[in-house]
Amino acid sequence: MSNITAPQKIEFIIIMTSILVLLMLPNTSPKVLELFDYSFINFISILIIAYAIKTNTRYGIMFTILYAFCLFQRRKNIAKELIEKQISEINITSYAKISSVLTILNDTSIAVEEREKLAIKSFVSDIPNIKKLNIIMLYLDNSDKKSTILDNLYKSNNKNIISMTKYIVKNPENISAVLKSVKQSPLSIADKSTIVEYVSNQPLTIDDKKICTDIRNENISTSLASIMKKSDDVIIDKSARKVTFES
Repeated sequence: MSNITAPQKIEFIIIMTSILVLLMLPNTSPKVLELFDYSFINFISILIIAYAIKTNTRYGIMFTILYAFCLFQRRKNIAKELIEKQISEINITSYAKISSVLTILNDTSIAVEEREKLAIKSFVSDIPNIKKLNIIMLYLDNSDKKSTILDNLYKSNNKNIISMTKYIVKNPENISAVLKSVKQSPLSIADKSTIVEYVSNQPLTIDDKKICTDIRNENISTSLASIMKKSDDVIIDKSARKVTFES
């Protein structure tokens, strides 16, 4: 040991400390790992890793592994937390929690009802629309019970419903459920028609085609009624059963 230099001793201590931390992390209080939910903690960690890589590549690799393991353990803790608590009471805000939600929704061993509650809770939470879309699509891909989440989607006032629907119906298995929810939703007839026209080139069942026809007919009736209401020059010939316009 007398031949070991000071830098080598420091390196040995850092390696052993890192190994001990890795071994102890699973048993660490979840409160400690909650620090990684904060952006500035992750920023500081990345700065330390970058500095370590610049000064000593081995230190950088060790710190990177340690940081990655901390994030992994934090998400694992969140997944356990989401399952153990009432899912409807979970406040989904951080990126780590969103990632854990996606992990749970992908786990078909968890009851459909629980995954459905979590998907709905995620959708109504204050997270980016792209994350909401990812959650909805993942849930739909792993569940045969699609109506509730879609009903919630089309009852919402989300301004990106049409764009989100275009991605959802890329999976043909979602089309029937989408059309049923759209038909009974409070969406405007214009939005309903847009969705119908978007799926019209897809393979449709007889029931799907009927819904599309009903929505198209409703759109035509609404448009005609709107024209008649706005125009003062409309002449309605009831005997001929037609509508004409004065020149």
